[in-house]
Amino acid sequence: MLISLKYCFSRIKISKKSDATSPKRGGNSRVRYGKKQHWLYLSRAKFSQPLLLRNAQGKLAAAKLRLDKPNRNHQAEEQKIRNEVLDAISAINLAYKKFAALEIQVNKAEQVYQGERERFKVGDSTV
Repeated sequence: MLISLKYCFSRIKISKKSDATSPKRGGNSRVRYGKKQHWLYLSRAKFSQPLLLRNAQGKLAAAKLRLDKPNRNHQAEEQKIRNEVLDAISAINLAYKKFAALEIQVNKAEQVYQGERERFKVGDSTV
């Protein structure tokens, strides 16, 4: 991979009379600050990569994605089928729980009916 690095280093003197301003690339600014001179150091780095190499890397990444697409589609279909099966199992389990609850409810209603019938036979009924 070809990457270029440009590095600039600047030195600025600061004085009381004027502000420190950014010098031109690679240049120095000399400004007095009373009797003492103060130096301000600036540096900057610039990274760059050739366009042709980035273009080729982009094409390579796109080709890898195109080659991997059938595998990802296969995995997506497997997941879809797995989710449908799990949903069907959940629906069956829910239906069974409802059936069991209704069966208990019917048994209790039958017990209440038998109890009321006994009370009716004896002559003491609320129905």
